[in-house]
Amino acid sequence: MSDAAYSLMYLNALAGLATRLSVDGLAIYSARYDYLAFGSWELVAGRRQARVRAVWDGKEARLDTFAARLARPTDEPKWRAVRDFDFSKRRSQHAEVFAAAYAVIREQSGGEGG
Repeated sequence: MSDAAYSLMYLNALAGLATRLSVDGLAIYSARYDYLAFGSWELVAGRRQARVRAVWDGKEARLDTFAARLARPTDEPKWRAVRDFDFSKRRSQHAEVFAAAYAVIREQSGGEGG
């Protein structure tokens, strides 16, 4: 797969996540992607006062998630580990990894209706 095609797959998966989160009244607050680091990425999403940081290590095929509750949206988050996913034993697709991130974000941030 070409660099361009792989990057486009990531961006489409990120856009899909943003769409799913917006339906639940949740948002992506920051996102960083590094194709040259095995496609690793990191994002922060949820609500202003209930956030989740999801970190994908492309080399290790591992997704680590952290949550923080903030008294005020401007407070510095104090992250606590929530759940880790090891995808190293199988060939994971962007959709599968982003689905795992979505589940934790929705659970920890309290999406509408949940």
